[in-house]
Amino acid sequence: MKKFKILFIAVLLIGVLAASTVLCACDGNTPEDSKYVIDPFVEQQYDDLKVNIYNDGGLHLKSNNYSAMIKSVKELSAFCNEDNSPIFEKRDEMFVNQNEGIINVLKKYNKEFFKNKSLIVLFRTKGSSGYFYNFKDYSVNDAQLDITLSMKLPKEPCSYPADMMVFIYVLEFDKAKVSSVLQINVKEIQEQED
Repeated sequence: MKKFKILFIAVLLIGVLAASTVLCACDGNTPEDSKYVIDPFVEQQYDDLKVNIYNDGGLHLKSNNYSAMIKSVKELSAFCNEDNSPIFEKRDEMFVNQNEGIINVLKKYNKEFFKNKSLIVLFRTKGSSGYFYNFKDYSVNDAQLDITLSMKLPKEPCSYPADMMVFIYVLEFDKAKVSSVLQINVKEIQEQED
């Protein structure tokens, strides 16, 4: 019960901070050269992979669940361009900066990074109250990248409504590891909290 309360408070604080940050960044008074970024709430380092997980409740996306491989700065620029992005939806003036935090996170990846690495970016819209989302594992089979994400269920049922949040998984792979990948499959599993 104590772990659940701590997890609940942490998720609630993250949600409040994310919402207040988004609201402040979206007031229309933000300068064009703003470098508003969101911080990862989970960072995982493996021998051959780095995973950062971000969440934001204010993104405007074209899809609730989306996966992409990005292998170059040119691909990244196209991905982040809201006018023709496959995922980011451009809105009217009132919402001009909604996607800015995660776009600025992605734009930190440069030519030097892409010499030896590729990005896999996963967007998942999920309820956040009482749940903990994590990267579980992956495998590369021929031209397929299979990724497993886990959702930890609380020991006791939640008596409060679930806030919908966008969870963004940014996976940094060695370029050689995923060079043959043409398809990304994402499997989501549920696990009971320890």
